[in-house]
Amino acid sequence: MATTPAAPERVRRAYPAPVRDGDDAFVPLAARIGAVAARHAAEHDRDATFVAPAYRAMREHGYLRLPVPAELGGLGASLRQVCYAQAELGRHDGATALAVSMHLHSTLTQAFLHERGAPGAGQVLRRIASSDLVIATSGGSDWLWPDTVATVQDDGSLRVSGRKVFCSQAPEAGAVSTCAVLGRPGPGAEVAHFSVPLPSPGVRLEETWDTLGMRGTASHDLVLDDVRVPAEAIVARRPWGEFGDVLTTAEVHFAPVVAATYLGIAAQARDAALTRARTRAQPRTLTPATTSAATTSAATGTTASATTTTGTGTSPATSTAATSPAATSPAATSPAVAATGAASRAEGGGVSAAEGGAASRAGDGGASQAGSAASQTAAPPHGSRPATVSPTAQRVAGLMDARLRTAWWSLTGALDDLGPGYACTPDTLATVMIAKREAVLAAVEVVGLAMDLAGGGSYFRRSPLERACRDVRAGTFHPLTPEATLLYAGKLAFGDPGVTE
Repeated sequence: MATTPAAPERVRRAYPAPVRDGDDAFVPLAARIGAVAARHAAEHDRDATFVAPAYRAMREHGYLRLPVPAELGGLGASLRQVCYAQAELGRHDGATALAVSMHLHSTLTQAFLHERGAPGAGQVLRRIASSDLVIATSGGSDWLWPDTVATVQDDGSLRVSGRKVFCSQAPEAGAVSTCAVLGRPGPGAEVAHFSVPLPSPGVRLEETWDTLGMRGTASHDLVLDDVRVPAEAIVARRPWGEFGDVLTTAEVHFAPVVAATYLGIAAQARDAALTRARTRAQPRTLTPATTSAATTSAATGTTASATTTTGTGTSPATSTAATSPAATSPAATSPAVAATGAASRAEGGGVSAAEGGAASRAGDGGASQAGSAASQTAAPPHGSRPATVSPTAQRVAGLMDARLRTAWWSLTGALDDLGPGYACTPDTLATVMIAKREAVLAAVEVVGLAMDLAGGGSYFRRSPLERACRDVRAGTFHPLTPEATLLYAGKLAFGDPGVTE
């Protein structure tokens, strides 16, 4: 199999690409915020500090009011448009995109409720538009079974005590959307949902967020100590252990926004890896001796000895990447693709242009194809050899694109299934959660493949691919987790009403 000359232009940018008018209406805005976020991303990741500069840019340019209806002072972005914007923001900094996704999905939920006449939703949306109110949530902490307790007072207010973990963007939030169980947690208990202004008497922030990835989200703990919640702040009630309308609605808007965020991280990792692979595939000046040796070896089907540069010097290495049919098998381009080109994988190496070179191509078709391989790859004497990208690298790139495109199609297909006048039901919840599952698993796989393609340099802390590798792992922890999603969808398939996980 012949190598392919590397075109001089930049690599083609990964998906998502807009397919409908207005899909990318807010992508330039997200890119503007992302440019600010990217300048500080490494610092916030290193120090586990909040992405405050990006939030200042969001306030300045209106990103926090992205889904607020235009008539209420917002930008009027649809759920689909928010997903495109978040995919763009995720390209620049995963932590910034994930942090604001918590605010955006809450805002989308309020817009959904407002459109259907829910009291109070319009007031919240106006506050977001007029004062850039940031809403934090504690859904990842509470889920269906909160252990925060509330006692009902004579006037209908609540006294709430408990600890909320995973409160992303807590340092910036002006309110937290949360819940508490009335009385003793357990079957038969009732859960009240409400919001608490930040700061409030009895609420304190404990900086506990020191994690593997997404270190800039500042998802610290909020501790509530006998906090008073007025009766009018209670927006919904549900049975303990069940979704109820309130959680179902929130999660239907959470899943697509978060899915798009992780796909954006993976898409940028793909682009960075392809750029790295193209950079390595630069023309190399050949001497008459090496030109003759390469041509002779390709014509005879023998294995040539090459000189490989390593981090400590040069050493002879034998290129054998394409001498076996296994070199082009799916196993050879799995996340363990490093085995196909170990000789060329010095620091910063990766799946290199040397793999599958002219010297070892006879194994693809025997001596009958050797002359053709030589004619395609032999360099002119005393000249420069064209830059080439190996078939192995091409296949890794193709696999990344296949996973990214399929995952994005899953997400946009799920949104199409919802339709313009969607209801938030168990079936709707399963639809978007299946799409989220596909997105987060694809993101993890694509970033791993990108590191394989980029090589050992991606293992350094200074590499954005190293940070992307850590950041995308967070995607598998958001409820519903990938495994819980399958179980939930399977329950519905067998006729379960889907009121609980």
